[in-house]
Amino acid sequence: MPAEYDPERAALFSEYRQVRQRERELLPKIKEAAIEEMRRGATIGQLSADTGLNREVFRRLAREHDLERLRPPTVRAIKEQADETPES
Repeated sequence: MPAEYDPERAALFSEYRQVRQRERELLPKIKEAAIEEMRRGATIGQLSADTGLNREVFRRLAREHDLERLRPPTVRAIKEQADETPES
């Protein structure tokens, strides 16, 4: 910290710390709601746009909860794996 105390910056840092804490409190609720929305048909792109979270957050969440893909995979390794898996 600089030798001179700047109350405006201290207030800014404090506000940021509070926002981050609130984000940590909300994230589990957001993920829970996102799972339900994906089960109802919401896309990863929609959830990403609505929350500002990266699409990968929702991709991982969908995989973790075995949610059905709404479109075929585009990543080659996953696509090849899906092609090899026999359908039930």
